[in-house]
Amino acid sequence: MKNQKRLTQEWLFNPEYEVWAALPGKYNNEFSERVKKRRWHFSPYLGISEHLADIQWISDENGKPLNPGDHLIHTVCPQSACTIDTKSLLKEALAIHFIRMPAAVSPGRVFTYVNYFFERNAREIPIKTGKAVLVGDKKIVFM
Repeated sequence: MKNQKRLTQEWLFNPEYEVWAALPGKYNNEFSERVKKRRWHFSPYLGISEHLADIQWISDENGKPLNPGDHLIHTVCPQSACTIDTKSLLKEALAIHFIRMPAAVSPGRVFTYVNYFFERNAREIPIKTGKAVLVGDKKIVFM
């Protein structure tokens, strides 16, 4: 469109996300302490600076890698790390969505993209994977 003045926007009211982070030793400890004490380098926000995020610490836990096989995953899953169990998907009437997102950027600002699966209503996804990790009572796959 020529001279388009308005931007299409989708607004989510009171969105809630759970973020899992696993960093090497000293970085993980420093990161968790900073989040616990709300000492950020920059104000956290959701996409644009007008949408400030209220980050709250949940817990420190140790993860246990699981054997390759069938798992019900509580998180998004990179397409490269799993095969979806379509029989279970249909049986449970799950709504799996596919999204392609930036995963890394080079110093020259060249982006690398990765494909991910997620369930529309945040239900568990039945997959076959060798990348599952048990954290507490949840099975997750890191992005």
